[in-house]
Amino acid sequence: MSKNHSKSQANPADISYIKQAQDILAERAALMENAQDAIFVVDERCAVTYWNRSAERLLGWTAQEASDISPIQLFDGGAEVVQEIVAAIDAEGAWAGNVRYLHKDGTPVEMAARMSTFAERANSSARPKVLAINTDLSLSRAWAQKFHRVALFDNLTGLPNRSHLLRRLRGLRRAAKASPAFGALIVVDLNHFKAINDLRGRRTGDRLLRAIGQRLQAMLPDPHFVARIGGDEFALICSAEERDFNRAAQAAEKLAAQIQLELLTSFEALIGKRRLKANIGIAVFERASIDIADLLAQADSALSNARAQPDLRISFYDAATQQAAVSRMHREEELRSAIDQKQFALHFQPQMNSAGELIGAEALLRWNHSRRGMVHPREFIALAEETGLIHALGGWVLEEACRKLVAWRACLSSLELPLSINVSAVQFAHPAFTDMVLGALERSGADPRLLKLELTESLFVEDLNSTADKMNLLRSHGVTFSLDDFGTGFAALSYLKKLPLAQLKIDISFVTHIATSAHDAAIVRSIVTLGESLGISVIAEGVETQDQQRSLAECGCLEYQGFLFEKAICEEKFLHYLEKHAAATEPQL
Repeated sequence: MSKNHSKSQANPADISYIKQAQDILAERAALMENAQDAIFVVDERCAVTYWNRSAERLLGWTAQEASDISPIQLFDGGAEVVQEIVAAIDAEGAWAGNVRYLHKDGTPVEMAARMSTFAERANSSARPKVLAINTDLSLSRAWAQKFHRVALFDNLTGLPNRSHLLRRLRGLRRAAKASPAFGALIVVDLNHFKAINDLRGRRTGDRLLRAIGQRLQAMLPDPHFVARIGGDEFALICSAEERDFNRAAQAAEKLAAQIQLELLTSFEALIGKRRLKANIGIAVFERASIDIADLLAQADSALSNARAQPDLRISFYDAATQQAAVSRMHREEELRSAIDQKQFALHFQPQMNSAGELIGAEALLRWNHSRRGMVHPREFIALAEETGLIHALGGWVLEEACRKLVAWRACLSSLELPLSINVSAVQFAHPAFTDMVLGALERSGADPRLLKLELTESLFVEDLNSTADKMNLLRSHGVTFSLDDFGTGFAALSYLKKLPLAQLKIDISFVTHIATSAHDAAIVRSIVTLGESLGISVIAEGVETQDQQRSLAECGCLEYQGFLFEKAICEEKFLHYLEKHAAATEPQL
């Protein structure tokens, strides 16, 4: 009996080995079941024999459902995809690649799959099973996108960060062509931002930084680039492919001036009446030979120079460019001061008809400079437009012209003389322009029918409908319009028919040689014919000789303005001119 009992007892070492093997298998099963990857096994009959929890989570099928369907149903692409994978596994014993599975609800799920064969028993003649391990690519892509966002973008503003700025500069260098192309790095540092934070609170400070970032992005469409590189500091890459260093510097300076203007005028809702200013450093670079470390140092040096000279605000690293920029900034400050101190005057040039009758006048702006005397507008209007000062300057001209109309009517009660004033395209585009005109007329009491606004053709290229709406509104109140420099721009019947124009003004370039140029005479005749067909009067400017007037009259143009009749004169002389004209035209008793 004891002998039989001893035969039935197992070797303790064998039991330990079996238990260890069972533990390993259980551990591996637990790992597979709890893995984040979708894992399944297909047997030699192409049936799913194992399906872990992640496979159920990612593909929607339960293990029971998966065992009852063909693996072909799991693949987006069906049998064709399965055959391709099986062929690779038969040849190599394994396959790896991206595959699109079909979720139970029919939506595709892209995964990185690794498939390999295995046999449960050594020397088995049965077809081996296939183990598939599948990683969800949507998760890895989400993490990659998140990492990319954290690594290259500022968390507060959503703008590219300093690392992104460096990457962009390297990209510009790689993409540069053999021919020279220049750009500029502009660094903007807000003044007294800490004081705003302390006074308004950090939340307002954060909102201000976000608003500034959005405004800078709106100002710089592609291919330009805006980044927040720390604190209250922003960097901009002006990467337009200028072929000349000076033009690249001028473009950067113009942009910097626009940024200054935006900061001064655009954030009152957040910071109240405080005027937001900034120091700006600019370094111009050649794209093909950017030394990024040197470029950053140059821009920082220029910024430091701007900080050291508060009246400067914008500073270039390049000495010669800086000198030109300083000169421009001084002219801007001088112009700003002149507007504040009302150092301007209107001169008036009569407009005549072929019978020698006074039919109107044009108000021409002059700057009564303390050192240079009367300065012509061609020397400061472009600067006023670039800096936004044109709105204050144009507003003064409008108010002054309306006051003159009222004053002349008081002096000469029978006088109804239309007065033309030039309106800049920048000024006209201001959202409040129509309100400014109507407000000036109401405050002065001037007759709207006597106010004529001279516009240029460039105004109609950008937004014809908006321009027409403004003009029609003002015309409904009596204001009239003249189209200045006609024939030199983008004239087309399509917009002439839509706009309430009262007058076309023939450009001086067609008048100067009209007595000797058949070409110029033909153009003038065409303009006159066009005006007659549209019911618009035509006047010629720059008439200096009797031959010119005679030739214009032969072409049908019967209204004139120019030195032949009178130059632009001050108000005192113009009043004498009006009195003289009124006396000459009074009926004799």
